[in-house]
Amino acid sequence: MATFVVLLFILVVVAATASLVTIAVMKGLQANKPPQLGPPRMQRPPQRPHGPAPWERGPGPEYPQYPALRLSAADRERVMVMLRGGKKIQAIKLYREITGAGLREAKEAVDQMERYQ
Repeated sequence: MATFVVLLFILVVVAATASLVTIAVMKGLQANKPPQLGPPRMQRPPQRPHGPAPWERGPGPEYPQYPALRLSAADRERVMVMLRGGKKIQAIKLYREITGAGLREAKEAVDQMERYQ
């Protein structure tokens, strides 16, 4: 019986020592991590070198809310004649030629002119 008590005592000491060593190792591993303070920071999107794109600027003196206002009355009528004739692609090309707008902006402008003719 005495041998059993000694073996049980040795087993408890070994288990306690293993637990303490495990805790010490875990704390050591956590000490090497940088502290996390708050939620992770998100990266800012890259800035465009020449400011925001025209469709992000919104209406203003350069890009009025109604794209037809960028055209003179005669040019507006030329675009509308093409739209009424079912020549939408040619109307977009003409709008781009007159205003120097990009394809996307010209398409949106002609679509809007077509809607509100």
